[in-house]
Amino acid sequence: GNQKAADYINNTLQEKSVDEYVKKNLDYSFIDKLQDFCEEKGMTEVECYKSANVSRGTYHKIKNQPGYRPGKNTVLCFAISLKLNLDETNTLLNTMGYSLSHSDKSDLIVEFYIKAGKYDINDINIMLFDYNLPTLCSFE
Repeated sequence: GNQKAADYINNTLQEKSVDEYVKKNLDYSFIDKLQDFCEEKGMTEVECYKSANVSRGTYHKIKNQPGYRPGKNTVLCFAISLKLNLDETNTLLNTMGYSLSHSDKSDLIVEFYIKAGKYDINDINIMLFDYNLPTLCSFE
């Protein structure tokens, strides 16, 4: 009995190799997804990072340094500048391992504005400020 279960688990878990598993399951990277959204929304990369209030230097790092990890607020700034809906915003956040949490007031405020289709970063920042929370999209 137990050997059968152990064999089943081992065969199920070992895709053939870790490499094969990773290749088969690896999703888009943040920069790939970001560039897709830019294209979809008819924005150039420059328009996108400028309206997200991300510096050229930071964008260059995101694009060219595979190990560089933009912060969650930076990812949210891109989502807002691209006017992404909630699903699209979550997709972009997930590429970096982030998510919007209902345990976080900042996340709830940003989610409220996205759901309402209100993408004015100044309005969002004023509301965050009123709640004594860090604002989004100040240059890193």
